[in-house]
Amino acid sequence: MSQLSSPEKKKAEAALLTTVSQAKDWVQNLPLTNMGEVTRVLYQSLVAVNQHPMTPAMRIDITEVVLPYVNIALENLDRHFSTRSFPLPERSQKVFDLKQALQLELAGSYQLAALDMLTRGTVSQKRLTIAIGRAINYMGRTLVNTYGVYVKGKRNVWHDVHHLYLLACENKIEGNLVPKAGNSQYDHFTIESFYKLFNLVALGSPNSLRQGEIDRLEGFFATMVNSISILDDVDSITGDYAHIALLNSDEPATLMPVSEILNSPTSRIFDVGKVEEVLRDFIEITQDANFGLHPDQPMLNRGLAKRLLKALTSASSRKNKRFEREDV
Repeated sequence: MSQLSSPEKKKAEAALLTTVSQAKDWVQNLPLTNMGEVTRVLYQSLVAVNQHPMTPAMRIDITEVVLPYVNIALENLDRHFSTRSFPLPERSQKVFDLKQALQLELAGSYQLAALDMLTRGTVSQKRLTIAIGRAINYMGRTLVNTYGVYVKGKRNVWHDVHHLYLLACENKIEGNLVPKAGNSQYDHFTIESFYKLFNLVALGSPNSLRQGEIDRLEGFFATMVNSISILDDVDSITGDYAHIALLNSDEPATLMPVSEILNSPTSRIFDVGKVEEVLRDFIEITQDANFGLHPDQPMLNRGLAKRLLKALTSASSRKNKRFEREDV
């Protein structure tokens, strides 16, 4: 009886992508049946692109060609975490590290293009919106990933997110819509929407959530971003505490005493009053509901809503972190 051998998986090779046409030819030949190889060469090719000098427009256009394939690779990596235990076993940790590195290289390409564009003085608002919006989105995704597996985020990611948002404000594009990135779940998100979303997730004490709740938390806040205002005048605060982001820091927005904050161009106040109102209403209407659920807010249950409201309103919650901040 003859033994059948399985077909050999097609190998892929990394490439230094320097033109859009070359990038299109390269991605069309990626062996998508061998996602391990595809993920490896996508990462290596993005590293090469980020180390190679090119115009900001060319860097953005090439990265946009590669983007859908990076999203496919990221989805494939997510399957390794469908049933996970914590702390992550060694193999799962390596997969997680690869996912984070791939997203940061992708975000880094957009970030580099944005900074080059602003430095060289030839600014296209459309391309700058794409570059800053995508950079904040994919940097933010790495932060949410760390919350989901209870590990520390990489140093300086929040610093870069704040800096990119400040650049968007200075160029008056923070309200511009970021084109949808293929299978992204966020339609009609502006640069400011992404910035709000990831700060709101951080305000929800994500490291103290139960397993799997981080996705529900993000989903709820994604529906609330348009109800939240970002103010730049500390004098507009009423009360002793406020949710404040310091754009020159490496920390997300947090609830802090107003007395600690100086009125500076790098302070931003998050008005989350509407979120607190929605949470209070949800807690009230689900008092006698089965499993504490209600169709108006499918991402929430009563227990999560109560814990989230406490995180947003309790000054002590800012000290309730699973990880201590490292000394710089």
